[in-house]
Amino acid sequence: MDTRRVFFAHLMEASGHQVWGTSRNVSALKHSVPAGVEIIGFNHEEILRCMEGTTCFLISTPPNDSGHDSSFSIMKELILERKKQCHWIGYLSSTGVYGDHQGAWVDESSQCLAESNRAKKRVLAEKSWLSLYEVEGLPVNVFRLSGIYGPGRNAIERIRAGKNTSVLKEAQYFSRIHVTDICEALFQSMLLPMPGEIFNLSDDYPCNSCEVDAYAADLLGVERLIVIPYEVAELSPMAQEFYQSNRRVSNAKLKKTLLPKLRYPTYKEGLDSIL
Repeated sequence: MDTRRVFFAHLMEASGHQVWGTSRNVSALKHSVPAGVEIIGFNHEEILRCMEGTTCFLISTPPNDSGHDSSFSIMKELILERKKQCHWIGYLSSTGVYGDHQGAWVDESSQCLAESNRAKKRVLAEKSWLSLYEVEGLPVNVFRLSGIYGPGRNAIERIRAGKNTSVLKEAQYFSRIHVTDICEALFQSMLLPMPGEIFNLSDDYPCNSCEVDAYAADLLGVERLIVIPYEVAELSPMAQEFYQSNRRVSNAKLKKTLLPKLRYPTYKEGLDSIL
């Protein structure tokens, strides 16, 4: 169970639902989830024990090195055996599947131009889960998440931790979304499932990361970060991959169907709230 699902577990538990989640490191989550949420090991036996009466499933495990989703491998047959009780299945994917669109807007109908191995594996994982809808008629939805931020994971915390530089690549856009809006969108989808649909979860305002860093520094009342041109920045292979895809992610479908009004439509409202 990762950060997104911990937030979601809080929301579900507070709404009166019984919640369980899996983790490869159960003890690490002991103090971060509500007392009423049961955390179990990520294995067939434990999951089988908790399946009885479960109607909704949220999947956020990333594909493994071979491109397969370990959750799909474990849970496919278990879910099919309880097909009649299944009300909703949500798979958390990434907007990284779109690849590079040279700064253009992308929506759920846009071509997936994934080039990195990680993004290609995400495309395969999406297809696996959607096959349960296409072949078995199960209520599967795929949610493509933009960059996630929220309490404990944001530009303010990174500056407080000592970050003092910001990389600028001209005409580069990054999309993001606050974890609260992710959870609310998932909750609304559970209330009104739309089987087989894909949704982008992103806020209203894609922009470069330097703009966000500058705003966070101003909120903290500290000197703005040193801006380093992308061309001379020393970046890790993962960061290089991050900057090689340029797109603006549209949330029009999200706002039309699940979440007409985001609580944090841009990073400004989000960072204001966090501070």
